[in-house]
Amino acid sequence: MLDFLKKSLANRLLFSFLFIGFLPFVIFLVYTLVLSETQIVKKLIADQYHQVSVIDKLIDTHLNSLSKEVSFLSRLEIMDDILAEDIDKRISRLLKQKKDDYALDLDFFVLNNDKEIISSSDTKKIDKHSLHVEELFSDDGKYFSLNKLYIYHKIYASFDTSKHIGYLLVEYNLDNLNIYLSHEDNAKAYMYNPNTKLFIAEHANLQIYIKSKKGSLSVGKYLVVYEKMGNILDDWYIFYALEKKTALEFFYNFILFMLYLSPFILVLIVFISWKFSRYIVKPIKDLTILTDDIVHSKDYSKYLDMVCEDEIGKLAHSFNILLNKTDKTINASEAKTAFISNMSHELKTPLNAIIGFSQYLISYEKLSDEQLDIVSNIENSSQYLLEMIHGILDIAKIEAGKVDINLQDIDISSTCRECFTMLEPLAQDKDLKFEFIDKDYNFKAFKTDEKIFKQILINILSNAIKYTQSGSVTFELYNTKDKLYVRVLDTGIGIKEQEMDKLFKEFSRIENKLSSKQKGTGLGLSLSKKLSNAIDGDIVIQSDGINLGTEVIFVLRKRD
Repeated sequence: MLDFLKKSLANRLLFSFLFIGFLPFVIFLVYTLVLSETQIVKKLIADQYHQVSVIDKLIDTHLNSLSKEVSFLSRLEIMDDILAEDIDKRISRLLKQKKDDYALDLDFFVLNNDKEIISSSDTKKIDKHSLHVEELFSDDGKYFSLNKLYIYHKIYASFDTSKHIGYLLVEYNLDNLNIYLSHEDNAKAYMYNPNTKLFIAEHANLQIYIKSKKGSLSVGKYLVVYEKMGNILDDWYIFYALEKKTALEFFYNFILFMLYLSPFILVLIVFISWKFSRYIVKPIKDLTILTDDIVHSKDYSKYLDMVCEDEIGKLAHSFNILLNKTDKTINASEAKTAFISNMSHELKTPLNAIIGFSQYLISYEKLSDEQLDIVSNIENSSQYLLEMIHGILDIAKIEAGKVDINLQDIDISSTCRECFTMLEPLAQDKDLKFEFIDKDYNFKAFKTDEKIFKQILINILSNAIKYTQSGSVTFELYNTKDKLYVRVLDTGIGIKEQEMDKLFKEFSRIENKLSSKQKGTGLGLSLSKKLSNAIDGDIVIQSDGINLGTEVIFVLRKRD
């Protein structure tokens, strides 16, 4: 998966577009599936509580009104007829009228102090046992019997408010409260008394355990809320059961719509992401194709035709400018290389002749000492010029990329020992301690260019010997798991820190008393640095200062 993304910008863009496109959709879908339903259910429960509250207030208002009516009737002067012989006529007419006014299943009764029924809104209901008169107390109040609510008030004589003469009682059938309860197909409201297990109105046959005065729960296909009633019906609870399927029908339909729409959204996002990623990457792909073509053909005169004005268009424009400058630079470089090659060839021919004649004259026995010195200077100067020409030619080849690299497995330890043996006489002539250490080297074979490796090594070692007047030159070979190191440490003239940057510049030499006495072109280290880079290596030089010696580390990376 990571390789799939790492190797293609188009794939990364496609993945990014898909991620950006799908993330909001997935978040919305998850929110809709999980959180939205929760929020909707909370809203439904809140609405149910509101409905329960409304029902409770309506019932409470209705029953309080009935209680006040009973209290009002109990205080009428007509109630003094309880003490008269002809009690039933006027009071009975009043009670019957009040029953007709309510048009509900209820009856009014008047009882004397002995709790005997002496008047009723329905003359057929005179059985005091059905009224449970034993529940009547000296104070006003209420009591229940099955689904009947009894509200009573004491009656006092109008001419003596301290004289108790009886009771006014209303028998109220709680089924009358059905008019305040919902009876829809998907929503049912009912009343329940957990003490008597009595229900008012049709309920949903739900097994519900009441744990507090107020609660909500999901039971089967219903959302149910309940709340304890107050005042007169303080032992009762109102339940409101709402069918979830019907209440959430729109939400479930929307979810189905989104799920059915998801494949089309997926295809649309993938198509748009694919088109946009290819559109964005196409100019870069064209640029890559052109670059590969230039690398293989070496034709820098080509041009990238691109009309867009965005960042990629600016990149293409800059690339075209770079191609133009590169073409000119390469032409100039090729001209310079051709000039250097021709010049080197033209110079080496007469120089070789001069060297040859000089060496011949040196061997001629009839020259005086003065003449011999002059001829020797000519020969030395010619050799110096020839060495410089070879160095310039080598650097020109490296810069032109025309250095032939011949990689093969070689015995590095043996090669280093050959170089050590070759330069050992130079060290002995200067009475220097010269030693080779390879005990920490354990590669059996190492792949590199042997000729270039030797050239670099001889240059480093000869420099160390050349610029060391006394002391030692230590030549050490060692390796790590994936690198080879050649370390040359001398006790020579050392280098100032501020002159370190001159070391690898062409024709640049560090001026001091010893270096002024030594002949050199100033190309050796520069050439060695470039050659080491050509074989995947590098050269690092360190020194603590003047007369404190120099450390040169030549490192090569191991090839597979």
